[in-house]
Amino acid sequence: MDKRLLQKYISGDASEEETKEVIEWIMQSDENKREYITRRKLFDISVWRDQPMEETREKYKAHFTKTLIVRIASAAAFIAFVVAGSYFYISGLHLGKAEQMQSLYVPAGQRSEVMLADGTKVWLNSGSKLTFPGTFEGKYRKVKLDGEGYFVVTKNKEKPFIVETNRYDIKVLGTVFNVTAYSSNNTWRTSLLRGSVEIDSPQGNIYMKLVPNTMATYDGRRLVEGMIDNTDYYNWRDGLICFDNVS
Repeated sequence: MDKRLLQKYISGDASEEETKEVIEWIMQSDENKREYITRRKLFDISVWRDQPMEETREKYKAHFTKTLIVRIASAAAFIAFVVAGSYFYISGLHLGKAEQMQSLYVPAGQRSEVMLADGTKVWLNSGSKLTFPGTFEGKYRKVKLDGEGYFVVTKNKEKPFIVETNRYDIKVLGTVFNVTAYSSNNTWRTSLLRGSVEIDSPQGNIYMKLVPNTMATYDGRRLVEGMIDNTDYYNWRDGLICFDNVS
């Protein structure tokens, strides 16, 4: 792929034909996707640093609208585009005292990645907030989530990892799972990709245990267990929104 053409596409200046050519190249291999994501992140950082907020927002809006239209017209089975916003990486924070809590809030239209003191990685989606201690002391590793987060938890049999939300708590030892729990609406969902999780009420009652490729969803009255039918959704942490056989 011509680097100048790729940069032209990322900056939103590519023609319709050039856009189709770049997207087809991106979908050819995982290596191409990684190169695109890397260049996209670098562009995001430079734009948010150098341009006024309103100008950046309008530029992204125009670019993604054009990209989406092109892919629909070509009737592709899979579309990928990067969500507008900067990308942050925060290495493990060591504040010395467990009671000193740290909060990370992700504004609308952005994503963030954070590594906790135990090595656990968390990706946060737009409009999400994660509250966590500088160091994990005591019997548990506890964090609090309001929003959507993708967790890759470092295994520690002696100290379970607990994600507290507005409705239920998710308890794990070491696993990969996604949680959607925005306090602003009734949506609550936990999807387990690897390992095992236990869903408890704040009072400590066990509601449900999940095995890989299953999910628990709150239907307005209770938790309902089901199967994960499309793992592509969880690519949101890489800034990708994936469509399969959708007009």
